[in-house]
Amino acid sequence: MLATLAASFFALTITPGRAQVFVRVAPPAPIVEPGPPRPPGPGYVWVAGHWHWNGYRWVWRHGHYVLRPRGRGEWVPAHYDRRPGGWVYVPGHWR
Repeated sequence: MLATLAASFFALTITPGRAQVFVRVAPPAPIVEPGPPRPPGPGYVWVAGHWHWNGYRWVWRHGHYVLRPRGRGEWVPAHYDRRPGGWVYVPGHWR
């Protein structure tokens, strides 16, 4: 029963080199967090909080600072894209 319920919420698609989790339930609206605290030092970038699917339900991951890698310019936040079959997670990354 639990497996049937879980299957109704998400599906796993594996393509060469990467797996994608499609969630059939849209993520909730983002939580508005207070402005970020002062950075812990130079070169740190604020990564806003976002919803994460843990396999059973949506869980909020709070914002935090990350150190910008040398030679990288812009942080692209993690997000979910609507695609055929549901919502797919796109991890945050440096561009």
